[in-house]
Amino acid sequence: MTLHALLTAAMGRSVLAEKQWSDAVTVSVVTAGCGICVQGELMAGALYDFIPALAAQHYLHPDAVAPLQALCQASPVSIRITDGLNGDVVMQGFPDEKVFFAQSLKAALLAALADLIPELEEKEQTLALHTGERWNGFPLFERVTSNYIVTAEPWDALPADFSASEAQINAWSRAIFEDGSDVLQVGLVVWQDFGQQRLADRAVPDICIIPPGAPARRWLVRDTLKTLAAEVRRQIYLQRNLTASFSRVRG
Repeated sequence: MTLHALLTAAMGRSVLAEKQWSDAVTVSVVTAGCGICVQGELMAGALYDFIPALAAQHYLHPDAVAPLQALCQASPVSIRITDGLNGDVVMQGFPDEKVFFAQSLKAALLAALADLIPELEEKEQTLALHTGERWNGFPLFERVTSNYIVTAEPWDALPADFSASEAQINAWSRAIFEDGSDVLQVGLVVWQDFGQQRLADRAVPDICIIPPGAPARRWLVRDTLKTLAAEVRRQIYLQRNLTASFSRVRG
């Protein structure tokens, strides 16, 4: 799981909820590459509730609402959306004699999805940029001493045991969409200047909200830097002990 995927799913659910789509329909990040996928299955009960919303949003003629709702009550119908980007809407369980109603409902869903996709894609791209993509491998900051370099990197993957509350997810989304802040999982790394050897790294414990132009001192957790420094000192101590014997010449 990545922060980008987590926030995209939450954003997608929020946009769909505004349009009264069932919770069974979700938005996710395409596994290979960028982009989104809308998918889910609307069973008869969910369709019954959603049909008036489609009419209210002008995707269905009002006269079609009652017959379609009656069809949902009389038959075990369902609609499977396998990839909203390609408009793949599969009708299931509709009687042959009701094919006209099934086709009108399918056309309404395809039109609704076609209007949703641009908004979802635009917001997903904004989330991608502000969860690390715009840094394109460059460090968030770099501090150089006589022998070492400390960098802060945006890390893509979240820890396996990561969890976030709905309030936290909403706060991160607002920071991106309303304030233009970056919301990142940050890793601190210490490099040995000579030979560019990576000595140690450590994740900042909390997700960092970085306002535009904010200096590191405003968002960096100093205790994490102190812990990392202690770890590097330990690494140096161990290396010195391991190499100390090289200077002893045995007769």
